[in-house]
Amino acid sequence: MYAIARKFAAINVTTDDRKTDDGPIYSHVIFQPARDLTIGDGSHDGYPGGIPSSTEVHGTGGDDEIDHFVVGIGQNLYGFAGDDEITAGYADDRIFGGLGDDTIYANAGDDVVVGDDGNDFLYGEAGNDSIHAGDGADHISGGIDDDFIFLIDDGDVDIVYFLAGDGHDVIDNFELGTDQVALGNFGFTSFDQIDALITYSADQALLDLGNGDTIIFTGLDGSLGAEDFVF
Repeated sequence: MYAIARKFAAINVTTDDRKTDDGPIYSHVIFQPARDLTIGDGSHDGYPGGIPSSTEVHGTGGDDEIDHFVVGIGQNLYGFAGDDEITAGYADDRIFGGLGDDTIYANAGDDVVVGDDGNDFLYGEAGNDSIHAGDGADHISGGIDDDFIFLIDDGDVDIVYFLAGDGHDVIDNFELGTDQVALGNFGFTSFDQIDALITYSADQALLDLGNGDTIIFTGLDGSLGAEDFVF
């Protein structure tokens, strides 16, 4: 399904798609004076980038693929239900996965990423991002620059990935003994090496990895242990 809109001042595009076994796609497109776009409620829907810069993008039921690039203008992207894959543009975007096991690539910009329910893969990539994991066993990477990562105390194992050069990140509501931080390319071989780099203050811990890379844990109810790290 490809919905192509020329440069109207404002536009609303709603499409309901079905892919049959033979491959055809049936679409219903409505143009109205509004500023949002909804794609698909079938079992698998897709929309390539390049929609008008004044729009929001809404997935619906089913597994949506939203690949959206508008240079310099922030967008609101909603996956809603289903196992969605959402790729944002290079501005300050707001991306909401909704229900289902979603994969979100925020790209550049200072983005807000909300995984919501499901076992999500959330990638902040470049920019100072705010990532809210939501319920489920999530995999989170803030990427480079200074990111805020908020986890849910739900008993599920959330894994936060941090590489050399990722900058100054804050992880809030880290569940000791359940959630984990995966430290890549630092060369650690034991927790003792990591523990020597941690300082505590009240309910916070600062892990100073050197060369401008730090992780601050906030809202802790104890000390970090070997079970909290993958290296």
